[in-house]
Amino acid sequence: MDAMSNAQSILIAHKIIIEKLYFEREVDLPSDLELSSAFNKRIDINEVTKQYKVTISLAINSLKNEVKIEVVVAGVFELADTVPDEIKEDVIQKNTVAILFPYLRSEVTLITAQPDFIPIVIPPININALLENAARE
Repeated sequence: MDAMSNAQSILIAHKIIIEKLYFEREVDLPSDLELSSAFNKRIDINEVTKQYKVTISLAINSLKNEVKIEVVVAGVFELADTVPDEIKEDVIQKNTVAILFPYLRSEVTLITAQPDFIPIVIPPININALLENAARE
């Protein structure tokens, strides 16, 4: 028996979807373009199915609105019945975002890889630090 056959996830991802992709830019962009970003997370629970819909979004804008980007990624997750109550919230709050974030990163790079535009490549990040920073804002 191999190690994988006994491994069971406590978090099941049923579906991951890109809900929104938005990219707008002016034709002539300044060379000193300054960007700002805002990250958001939303969690909804379906009390009947006990499934969680987790939505993360990232908005990126230039200071003078020459560039506007918005990406929204959602996933439907379920916790295994064996998950102890004391860690359920942590798993939903952090692990789901860790699963969804690479999709968000990828979409930002894909939609910004346009002619005469330097693609935005979001580096791998510490999800715990991201969530702590987002909670403070």
